[in-house]
Amino acid sequence: MLEVRDYLKAKKPDVMCISETKLTEEIHVNFKEEGYNSRRTDSKDKEEKL
Repeated sequence: MLEVRDYLKAKKPDVMCISETKLTEEIHVNFKEEGYNSRRTDSKDKEEKL
């Protein structure tokens, strides 16, 4: 998270996509302080995809 925040502050991209993370539903990601909205789509059945 800290590396992403540092990158956003330094590079100021219009859009940034991060995919295939191992974040669980309990981990909430928020970059509003940096001026970004986030969208997250978690897999509902992870066992089925393995």
